[in-house]
Amino acid sequence: MSFKKYFILYLAALVSFVFYINRNLGERSDKLYKEYYIAKINGKLIYVRAASGAVFFKTKGSSNEFAFIPECDKGEEARLFQYTAKPGDSVSKDENSYTLQLYKGNIIYRYSHQLPYHEGVHK
Repeated sequence: MSFKKYFILYLAALVSFVFYINRNLGERSDKLYKEYYIAKINGKLIYVRAASGAVFFKTKGSSNEFAFIPECDKGEEARLFQYTAKPGDSVSKDENSYTLQLYKGNIIYRYSHQLPYHEGVHK
């Protein structure tokens, strides 16, 4: 086989792989979004970590790890959730809601969940 044929096969395999990965990430994102949206959350944070453009956290007494893309509500001092929230702080969120409250002492921060930037969430 010539170099040109190998190159074309390589490009075809690479493009297929990229589409496969993108599809799987979209499906995972949809699943995490739906789990977060329908959940009722109320408890103290065990941990908070940021990865892959989202923030992941777990609360005491819950077996679920939640993921969301936080955006501080307008009119409040802008604070990034992943740097503001610490283990021991409390959080709450109603079922079927986008808004999460973070309780730090006497201050309540409200965060909305940004929708992921792909079409699967909106179906």
